[in-house]
This record gives sequence, structure tokens and C-alpha cells, in this order.
Amino acid sequence: MSDNRPESVFSTSSRRTKYIVSFAVYYCNLVFGAGVTFLSPLVLEFTRRFNASVDEISRVFTIILICYMSSALLCTLLFKCVNRQFVVLFLLSFVACSFFLIPAATNLTQFYLFSSLIGVGSGGYDTAQVAWIIDIWRDESAPWILSQHFAYSLGTLGPPLIISHFLPSNHSTEATGFGTDALDIHIPFYITGSMTILAVAINFVIFFTFLNRNPVISIGNNIQEAVVVPSTQRGSISSSSSTSSISASTPLLPRNRNRNLLKRKIYLIVLSCCVIGFYSALELCTQQFLPTYAHFSPMKLSPTEGARVLFGLQLGFTIGRFVGIFLVQKISPHFIFTGNLILLTISNTILFVWGGHSITLLWVGSIMIGVGMSTVYPSLYAFIEKYLFITESVSGIITVSSSFVAAMYPVIVGNSVETNPEILMYVNYVSISVCYIAFSLLFSMTFMRRSRGRV
Repeated sequence: MSDNRPESVFSTSSRRTKYIVSFAVYYCNLVFGAGVTFLSPLVLEFTRRFNASVDEISRVFTIILICYMSSALLCTLLFKCVNRQFVVLFLLSFVACSFFLIPAATNLTQFYLFSSLIGVGSGGYDTAQVAWIIDIWRDESAPWILSQHFAYSLGTLGPPLIISHFLPSNHSTEATGFGTDALDIHIPFYITGSMTILAVAINFVIFFTFLNRNPVISIGNNIQEAVVVPSTQRGSISSSSSTSSISASTPLLPRNRNRNLLKRKIYLIVLSCCVIGFYSALELCTQQFLPTYAHFSPMKLSPTEGARVLFGLQLGFTIGRFVGIFLVQKISPHFIFTGNLILLTISNTILFVWGGHSITLLWVGSIMIGVGMSTVYPSLYAFIEKYLFITESVSGIITVSSSFVAAMYPVIVGNSVETNPEILMYVNYVSISVCYIAFSLLFSMTFMRRSRGRV
């Protein structure tokens, strides 16, 4: 893909500055990973605290995703007119507030309201961070995208590892308040909230550091600062420049060619939404309900044991993403993605057939499905980025549309998991099937056509 993208203060910075900003993004992604998955090990605990069913508690995941989707849509529009880093400050602040407010909730309404702040902050931030790292590294972005997602996976290790020490080891789900001292269960929330405040502080420094900078463009041995043109002058400048370019350069592309390129871009975005949407539903739903599935399976694992199984999944997820940083430099992204789908199919089958009856195979299936999920996002984005520049707008469209499916899964699974825990595997099979079909079409439209000289 030819790089016609406008330069930015990040893309034209020195490599040292790029490294510093990238590691700041990575820390924010670590916090992002902890925040998105934080409530998953606590579903059973909140049923005890609020004397509610799993279905009622699991609605919080749908509420978070609806807020996530709305935030992503709003920020997609907002980033066109407001500085991205300025908006990120507020988004991360919402997430930080949620971790100090949720432990104080005394009823389901407050629980839903405070938890919705996680979705409000996460949706916009997710839209920003996907485009941000590509904006920094451009055509070098593939390993950096994987490193970015590795940082997210490191964050997902925290909640099950820390929270498991504050959960009861018995197998009851009767309403008895929190299983441990009320102050104790607040500690994991306060730790994560404090980490998020640090992320806000880091972005505050980045915002004011780059606030008054303009892109610096290297032309031969000369270095020039890009001129910022006021919006009132852009029309006349673009008009005169386009007139001169028409007379001095090649003719404009035919209308039919432009129409075909637009149609192709829409197809790419739609297919990307299908793959990422159904995969997102699989990843989030599995992380959200695996401890609950383990509790209501024939083995009846305790909340503490269920949190540890979730840690096994996240461990496989993290190790896979670390290995993926090096694999993406040696293996084409479409091969990595195909391997992910095959591994997801095998691991989901292990969980479906044996996961409810054998603790060993439950761990094996959980770790394998974590490895299978590990490089789906980065390999898919690395593949798509070859044919489609991922701007905030494109990232926002994909994020918003893909959230629809992810928002439906908690309703379906939460309504049936107590009586039919295998529902988790059923919806995973649906996601895997759609991903196979949509990616096959995406691959034929891009890589295969280019190999034949048609792109």
C-alpha cells in the first residue's frame, strides 16, 4: 500500500521520541486490559452481594458494551475536531472513577451506572489507540501493533490473579454479602483505579509536550516544518494546487475506477467488521463467563478456582501475544490468523466435550483457547492495514459495528449459563464459523487478487 497519509507530530518525531510515546501507549493498554476484564471473576460475588441471579449481574457486560459502542461512535466524530490526546485524558479519567465507585454500590442500579463508566472510557480509548500506534510507526507498525496488544494481554492477567485471593473457596452462591471482608474486596478495585490515574498523568504529559508542535518533514538533507493552513484558506489553496496538478501531472482517474475503489473500500470495512465483531464476541464472552461456566459445570468449581482457570486462559493469551511479536516478522499475518482459528476450533471442542468433567482438560482447553485468541487482533489489523489505512474514522466504524454482536452474547449466555453452561461453547462455534467465512472472502478480495495482478 502506497503511503499517501499526511504526516503528524508523532510520525515525524525522532525514533527516541517514538519509543517513549509507544511505551506510554503500552502502559495505557495494560490498564485498559485490566479494566475491560476486571469484573469477569466477580460475577458470582456480585450475585451474593445484591442477592441477584447470574442473568441480572451479567447484564452489566451488555451495559458496558453499549456504552463502549456509543463512546467509540462519539469519539470517532469527536477526533475530527478535537485533539485526540485531550479526549483520551477524559476517557481514562472515567475508567479511573469507576473503580473507586463500584465498590460503594449498594444496589443493582448503582452497580450498572458506575460500571457503565468503564464502557464510556474504554470505547473511545480503544478507537484512539488502534490508530495512534499506526500513526506513530506507519509502515513499520506490524510488530508494534503486536507489542501494543501484548501490553493489553498483560493487563488481563491482573484481575484473576489478584482477585482470586479475595474470593471465597466454598462452592455456595447463596446471598451472604461479599465472601471476604468488605474492605478486602475493595483493595483490587483501588489498585486498578490507582494504576489508571497514573495512565491519566502520563497522557497529561504527552498532551502538553506535543500541544504546540507541528510535523517536521525531512526533504533530502533539509528539514522543514509543516505549515498549518487555516481552514478559511484551504479552499483557495487546494483549488489552485489541484489546477496546476491537473495540467502538469497525469489525468484524473475515471469515475468508474473511483467508484470501484470506494466500493472495494466499503467491502473491506464490512468484512473486517464481521471478522472482528464475531471474534470480539467470542473473546469477551469467554473471558466474562469462563469462571461462571466452571462453577455451574458438573464439577461445580468454587469462585476462587474459577478465577484461577480464567488466569490460565489469560496466561495462554499473554504468552501467545509475546510469541506473536516475533512470529509476525517471519510469518505472513493471514497464516497467523488462520492458525488462530484452527486452534480456537480445537480448544473450544475440548471445553465442550471434556471441560465440564475433567479439571485437567478444563485447564488445557482454557490455556489453548487463550493462545488461540492471542494474535487474532494484531494479525488481522496487520493484514488489513496493507490494503486499508486505519484512521480514527475507520477504526471507529469497525469498533462500533463489531460491538453489536459482543453486546448480544452476554444476554444469551447469561440467561442460560446456570442451567445449560455449554451455551458458552455454542456461541463460540457461531463466532468461529462466521470468522472462517468472512476472512475467506476478505482474503480473496485482497491477497489473492493482488497475487493475480488485479489490485
